[in-house]
Amino acid sequence: MKYSIIIIILGVLAAIISAFVRSDSKDIYLCILFYVSLTVTIGIIIYSGINNIKSSKELSELKNKDNLTSLADKAISQGSREAYLNLKNIQFGPNRNIAASERARIKIFWNSMTSLKGINLPEKKLANGAIEKESDYATKELIEILLFDSQSLFRGRSAQ
Repeated sequence: MKYSIIIIILGVLAAIISAFVRSDSKDIYLCILFYVSLTVTIGIIIYSGINNIKSSKELSELKNKDNLTSLADKAISQGSREAYLNLKNIQFGPNRNIAASERARIKIFWNSMTSLKGINLPEKKLANGAIEKESDYATKELIEILLFDSQSLFRGRSAQ
């Protein structure tokens, strides 16, 4: 930040000097001053371009991190297995550490879940018109829900 202010001040001075001095001036000191101001101006342009590239890279990294965090949020709040698997598939590259920490956050959340109070498995209508309640589910049905149901809350409830 300190260097940026110095470069901006030099740039303003260079612009002022360039406005009053021409390159075909007969005075050698004015010519030197003109070329120094021109060099400083070019330096400022290059410096600004480098900072712009750095800012673009940092913004891109922030967007990637935000995307991974959004996947983890979706896996937690909506119980999206697809979002978790997307994070799990990121094992290489610059985002692997972020993905690993987000996977850990998901696991901590779901492992700390001690109760699914208020969550009930859906009731099913049988062929004879009777309604099968959660307490009537066979072990095989509970295992199928645990393994294949898209709703994580139902998977958790069937595991209880």
